[in-house]
Amino acid sequence: MRGGGNVHCRLFYNHEVGTHQPTESNCTVVPQLYVIVVVSSTRGSSDGADLQYLAYEDEVLNRARDRAWDNILGYLNSGNEERGRSALQIMKTEVDKRKAWLQQACPTSKLCANGSRELQHLEHSYNALNAIYETSVKSSALQELEIRSTNLSERFHDTYDYRIGLQSVQVTQEYLDKLETICESVKYLNRSLFLQYPNGSVILEWTINFPFISHSQRFLNSARENSINQKGLMEKLEITVIFRDYIDPPLYVLILLTGLAWNTVLLLMFAQKKQVRTAPNIMIFNIVVVDMLNLTFNLPLQYFGFYYPSYVRLSEPVCVFFITLRCMFTSTSALSVVALTTQRFCATLPAFHSLRARSHLSPLIITIIYILVVWALACSIVLPDTLGERVCDDSTAEKSSRKSAKVVSLHEFLVYCFLLPGIMFTFTIMTARRLKRSAKEIPGDARHRTHEDARNRGAKVVTALCVVFTISYVPFFMWGRIATTLDLDRLELAYRILDNITYYLLFSNPCFNPLALYVTSRTFRRLFNGYFFGWCSKNKALRRTETQMSCVLVTDSSR
Repeated sequence: MRGGGNVHCRLFYNHEVGTHQPTESNCTVVPQLYVIVVVSSTRGSSDGADLQYLAYEDEVLNRARDRAWDNILGYLNSGNEERGRSALQIMKTEVDKRKAWLQQACPTSKLCANGSRELQHLEHSYNALNAIYETSVKSSALQELEIRSTNLSERFHDTYDYRIGLQSVQVTQEYLDKLETICESVKYLNRSLFLQYPNGSVILEWTINFPFISHSQRFLNSARENSINQKGLMEKLEITVIFRDYIDPPLYVLILLTGLAWNTVLLLMFAQKKQVRTAPNIMIFNIVVVDMLNLTFNLPLQYFGFYYPSYVRLSEPVCVFFITLRCMFTSTSALSVVALTTQRFCATLPAFHSLRARSHLSPLIITIIYILVVWALACSIVLPDTLGERVCDDSTAEKSSRKSAKVVSLHEFLVYCFLLPGIMFTFTIMTARRLKRSAKEIPGDARHRTHEDARNRGAKVVTALCVVFTISYVPFFMWGRIATTLDLDRLELAYRILDNITYYLLFSNPCFNPLALYVTSRTFRRLFNGYFFGWCSKNKALRRTETQMSCVLVTDSSR
C-alpha cells in the first residue's frame, strides 16, 4: 500500500504481541510503492512466522531494488554499455524475485494487490530501460533506418514515383514506430527516476550520454510530419496512377498509331512520287520528319519520364540530353510552320525573285537554307533553358515553385503563345492580301489564273497549319504559365485533367498536320486516298505546276 504522506516504513517483529509493526525511526519519505505487512494479533504462531518471513523477504527485495536503481542511474549517467547490460540483468533478476515473492504473498489480499502494483512498476521500468539500452547498442541500425527513410522520402518528393512512395511510407512508418517506443520509454524512465530519487540527486538530463536518444523527440516530430506529408501525397498520386494505368496508355497509343500512319504515308509520297519533291514542299517534308521524331521520341519519353522517372534520370548528362532533344523537336516543329509562312510570303514578292535570280540560287538551296535556319533557331531557343537550368532536379509538379522555372515558363509562354503565332498569322494575312491584290492587277490569262490558283491553294495549306499549331501549342504553354505563376498543385484532380488534356493536344499536332494537308490540298488528298483506299488508279497522272501538284484525270484520248 502507499503510505500516507508517501512514507516508507521498515517492518520489525514485535515479540510481545507477535505482530509486525512499523516504527517511525525506520520510516523514510519515498514516493514509491512499497508493500507494508500488517498482521492481526489473532493469527496463529505459524501464520505469524510465515508473514515474518515474507516481510523479511520484502525488505530484502526493496533493498535489492534500490541497488538495481543505483546501477541503472550509473548506467544512464555514464552511457557505458557494460554497466547497462549489468543493470538490465539486475533489474530482470529483481522482477523475477518479485514475481516469486508475490506468488507466496497472494493468499493475503493486501499483500497481493500491493505486490502486483510493485511488480507492474518494475516490469514497466525494465521494459523502458531495455528499450533505451537496445537503442543505444543498436543506434547504428536505427540511424541507418533514418538515413534510408530520408533518402526514400527525398527520392519520392523528387520523382513522385508511386512505387518509391510506397516504399518510403513503409520505411518511414517503421522508423516512426521505433521512435515512438523510444520516446515513451524515456518519459516513463524519467518518471520512475523522479519517484525513486525525489530529492533531485539524479540528473534527469541523462540523455546527453545517448546522442541519438537525446534528439529522439525532435526526430519523432520530424518523422510524423514527413509521414503525414507522404500519406497526403500518396492519396493525390492515386489519381495519377489511374491516369498512368488506364487513361494515358490507350490515348497515347491511339495518337502514336494515328500519327505514324499519316506521316508514314507522307514519307512514302516524298520517296516514291518524284513530282511531289518540289522545292516549296521540302519544308513540308521537314515538318513530317520532325513530327515523326516527336511521335517516336517525345511521346514515349513524356510518358515514362513522368510516370517512371527513374528510367529516364539515369544520370544528369543523359537526363539533360533527353530533355534538350524533347524541347528541340517541339520547337523545330513550330518554327517549321513559321518558316513555311515566311517562304510563302516571300514567293509573292517580286524583289525576292529578283534577288534569287541575281544570287543564282536554286529554290531547293533556298529551302535548305530555311531548314538550317529553323534548326539553328530551335537550338537558340532551347539550349539556354535546358543547359542553364537543372532541369532534372525536380518533378513536373514541383518545378513551378522555383524562381528559375518561372523565368523559363515565361520565356516559353512569350515565344509559343505570342511571338511565333504572331509571325505566322502576320505573314499569312500579308500573303493573302498580296495574292488578292495580284489577282486584281493582273486580269490574267489562263496561265496566270492557274498560277494564282496554285498560290491560293498553297496559302490555304499554310493557314491550316497555322490554325493547327495554335490549337496544339498555345493551350499547353498557356496552361503551363498559369499553373507556374499561381503555384497550383498540379496533382489535384482538376489540374491533373487540364495537364493531361494539354499534353494530348500537343502530341496530337503530328496527327493534325497531315489532316490539314488532306483537307486543304487536293493533291495531298488524292494521294492519301490512293495510299489508304487505292482510289488513284493507273489511268490517273500527276501534272506538275510551278509551285503546287495537282492530281488530274488523263483520259485515253488525251494520250
